[in-house]
Amino acid sequence: MGPNVPRRNRSLGMVYNTLVELLIIGATCSVLSFLLGVVLKPYLRGYSAKKGENLATHEDIDKLVDQVSAVTQTAKEIESKISGELWNKQKHWEMKRDVIFEMSKKISGVDDALTSMYSTHMHYRTLAESGQVIDASMKAEALSKVTVNLGKSADAYDGALALMSIVCGLELHQALREFIIFTRQLVPQIQQNPPVYTQSAAEIAKRLFRIRGLLRKELGVDLA
Repeated sequence: MGPNVPRRNRSLGMVYNTLVELLIIGATCSVLSFLLGVVLKPYLRGYSAKKGENLATHEDIDKLVDQVSAVTQTAKEIESKISGELWNKQKHWEMKRDVIFEMSKKISGVDDALTSMYSTHMHYRTLAESGQVIDASMKAEALSKVTVNLGKSADAYDGALALMSIVCGLELHQALREFIIFTRQLVPQIQQNPPVYTQSAAEIAKRLFRIRGLLRKELGVDLA
């Protein structure tokens, strides 16, 4: 019995030590589990929340991109519409400008032809009054030339006036029409009595001044 006591005691000691070690390990695991829970739980909770925020942010960005795309498309459509309208206005203005410039040339052509007619008739009248010999054929040719020239100028004026009625206002068109009627009425009077031209010079200048003012107004040119 004596020799077995130490062996038995050693067995009990080993069992005791094993139990103590297991208790220590268990306690350590519990402490570690508690510490990990305390330390990692906020991080894991924050990570989940952050991940949710990121997903929401991505959804917001996608919506924003769609909205920006829609606004951009609308802006392009508006820009295209405005550009088209501006292009049409610009082309209309350019057409009006060209017609007005051409009309201005025709006005000058009629005015010059009328002056030439007066000068020619006045020249031969002065020669006749001074008693000089006049070559009848040369006189007839000269007078015919200025008459034909005025007729062509007046016809060209009428052609330009027809276009003016399309692109310009009624007031200007009426002023132009009245001027050519006045000019045609003046022609036979000048042929009969050349000084009528000088007597009508103020009226001619008045009508031309008004017409040129209306032309500038149609072009949007400052009259000041």
